[in-house]
Amino acid sequence: MSEHEEWVCPHCGTRNSDQFCENCGAPRPAASQPAPAEECVSDETQVLPGMPAAEGNPSVGGPDYAGPEAVPPLPPSPPLQAPPAALPKNRTMKILGGVAIVLLLAVIGVFAYMSGAEDRYVKKAMEAEQVTMDARELVLDIKSMKGDPDSDQDKDFIERVHKAKGNLEKLSGDLKSIHTGSKYQAVNKDLVEAVMLEKSIFDDVETVLKEPTGEDAGKAVGRVKDQIQELKDRGAKLQIGAADFTDAMDLTGLDQQLTGYVRKRQAAEAAARARAQAEAAAKAKAEAEARARVLQQKRAKRTQEEIDAATDVDYIATDLQVVNGNQLRFDGFFLNKTSHPIVSVNSFELEVQLYKNGDVVYSGTGQFGRQVMNGLLYPNQRQGRRLSINTNDKIPDFDDFRISTSDARWTYRQ
Repeated sequence: MSEHEEWVCPHCGTRNSDQFCENCGAPRPAASQPAPAEECVSDETQVLPGMPAAEGNPSVGGPDYAGPEAVPPLPPSPPLQAPPAALPKNRTMKILGGVAIVLLLAVIGVFAYMSGAEDRYVKKAMEAEQVTMDARELVLDIKSMKGDPDSDQDKDFIERVHKAKGNLEKLSGDLKSIHTGSKYQAVNKDLVEAVMLEKSIFDDVETVLKEPTGEDAGKAVGRVKDQIQELKDRGAKLQIGAADFTDAMDLTGLDQQLTGYVRKRQAAEAAARARAQAEAAAKAKAEAEARARVLQQKRAKRTQEEIDAATDVDYIATDLQVVNGNQLRFDGFFLNKTSHPIVSVNSFELEVQLYKNGDVVYSGTGQFGRQVMNGLLYPNQRQGRRLSINTNDKIPDFDDFRISTSDARWTYRQ
């Protein structure tokens, strides 16, 4: 068969012109051989060697030969199968080349991923530097706060500190989950610990700003003072690409600023208390003066009523003061309602009742002896006199009083 002569694959029936089947890869068969001629079969019976000759055929068998024995047919042979066809050499090379390309691409992909992971981590570290720098610049501006608990500026600053603390907490979580590559694995652990330490400092800063005069403020300032140097040392050791945390994590002086803010707040609260006390005192004074005016009006009315009701010699009290907690001091006058001039008041008794909000809070009496009053006192005239009653009890607070005169003894001129 010619080299380029078309042939038909004996396995799949595909027509080909190359050395191998384009469909199944079987090799081209050798040139066709003429089929072997069929063997002639004689009509004569074949006699196996050693068999007796048949009767009538002395050459075949002896006289006792009864004829040829039947030979059982041989079992059919299984059909011939072609050996497995070998893959063409050029196809094998193609497969091996494809595998090599896939492996190369995988190696390149892994390398690119690892290199990309490191680049992404360096970018994240730059973001981390900015987050920590923003937090530093904010918290070191505490000196600008007024210390006024009602100041909108201070309230806004505290809210910004709270947001900065949240940014540090989120940054810590992002750094824990990011792929760093083997190059930055160890330094990332140090960065995470530094960011968590800075977040802890901001926790204490927020505590101080919210409750600067509370019980926990002093302890929080102490912790901040202890942690500032540690954070500074950690930041100075972090070198990730172009990111540099030396300044970003330097909070030197923060503890002094917190202490200054506490003092401002204490002074502001003291001033607020002083203002409140002054306002309360002014209000109380105004209320007391208003009550005094009312009482004065009531006393003036009551004094006139007592004057009108007097029938002989009476002591009319116009004011009452407490001296040393147990002495009642009256300002008032003697009134002569008799028809004769009075030359002296010899004795009398005063009955006293003190009131608070309309309720009696104290009752007592005072005895007065000879010559309480001397001098000529004509009918319907009055003579001023201050009298005192000493008691054994502490006089309670009161806002009004009543006194009445009894058992008065006097001398008059005929």
